[in-house]
Amino acid sequence: MNELKAVRKESIRSDWKEGTASILNALEKISLRVNQFLAVIAGLAMLLIALLIVANVIIRVFYVPIPGVGEISGWLSAITAAFALGYTQIHRGHVDIDIILEKFPARIRGPVQGLMLLISMLFFGLISYRLAIYAYETMKSGGLSETLAVIYYPYIYLLAIGFFGLTLSLLTDSIKYLVRGDRR
Repeated sequence: MNELKAVRKESIRSDWKEGTASILNALEKISLRVNQFLAVIAGLAMLLIALLIVANVIIRVFYVPIPGVGEISGWLSAITAAFALGYTQIHRGHVDIDIILEKFPARIRGPVQGLMLLISMLFFGLISYRLAIYAYETMKSGGLSETLAVIYYPYIYLLAIGFFGLTLSLLTDSIKYLVRGDRR
């Protein structure tokens, strides 16, 4: 009877690990694809900034500067930064300060790091949510940019999408730490 219970318990653990691994693999693939797409858009936005500034310099020599270059390049810079966050998190490009974490025993580091990633995920998820609310409120109020007097709430929605990409990658990393004890 005890052997049957032990076999059942081991079977349940095995099934749980397999199910968790397949869900985690699917989440990793989704996070990677979403953040790769956002990184490509970030790169294109950076290219547009460069082209816009070069065009403005050239045109300024012969005519008048392009109006609103500072405003447009500011929006594109924000999109570049926000859309690159998740991709950078996936490839561990952020500075990670582990001075305090190194003092913990090895078996505790993984769960603590997972908890820190979970807290970060909640924080950036909240930022994404609040940006979406702010964009909606700006849309409802009809807010216009100062220099060009154009609607700018779509750019705020884009920032919310960028922070959602970071939230998704942090969710994936936190689950990896809590389940496996590392980010591999």
